[in-house]
Amino acid sequence: MNETTAPADDVEDSLNIAFKSGDVERICLAVGAAIKAYNISDIARKSGLSRPSVYRAFAGGGASPNLTTLLGVLDAMGLRLMVPKRGDRAQASRIRSAN
Repeated sequence: MNETTAPADDVEDSLNIAFKSGDVERICLAVGAAIKAYNISDIARKSGLSRPSVYRAFAGGGASPNLTTLLGVLDAMGLRLMVPKRGDRAQASRIRSAN
C-alpha cells in the first residue's frame, strides 16, 4: 500500500461490516473498494487472475465472484475469510430442526 490509500484497519473494518451484513452486492463492492487500496497488479498476480477479471468480479451490478476468486483475492491482500459462530441460539436451533 502507499500513502494515498486507506489504512489496513479501515479495509478490514469495511470488509467485516460487509460480510456481517450477508448482502452479496455489498460484499462485492467492499472487496472491490479494498482492492483499490492495494496494488491491483500484485493482487492479480498473487491470485492467479487477470487485472480485468479482478475488477469485474467485484464491480457489483449483480455479478458475483465464485468462492475460489474471493478466497484468492482475499489471500492476495493478506486476509482470510473466517466463519464465527453467531450469538443467536434461535438461529442455530432452526438450522438443526431443518436437517
